[in-house]
Amino acid sequence: MRRALQIALILAGAVPLVLGIMNFLGGANAFWLPADMETPSVDNQLRFYAIWFTAPFFLCVWIARNLDRALPVATILFGVMFLGGLARAFSISQYGLPDPSMVIAMAVELGFVLFVPWIAYVTRSQRMAATASTA
Repeated sequence: MRRALQIALILAGAVPLVLGIMNFLGGANAFWLPADMETPSVDNQLRFYAIWFTAPFFLCVWIARNLDRALPVATILFGVMFLGGLARAFSISQYGLPDPSMVIAMAVELGFVLFVPWIAYVTRSQRMAATASTA
């Protein structure tokens, strides 16, 4: 179960890594914005946030390598991702449904929070097994 969790963490982190790199390389004219909204300021901000968007990958790698002490970091990371999904839901309530890809992104962001109990379960199970083997 530990190995499956580690693989899932790396794969989950790869999504924002790839999207961040795509946004960094493409800038404002890459994927998301209509041509009339492409300005130097928007491009500048988009490329800056694209690099920030890659951070979850590196945090997921650290969490996967350090499961025994990673629960606080995972709770912060996946809690923030969950809040991002809630922000998308709030946007939907204000402005209506976006493109289907954004609805999928919202669902994934909301689902990331499930890593927190999974990590807690795996690490608790390992501690209990280690305690039982020493008794």
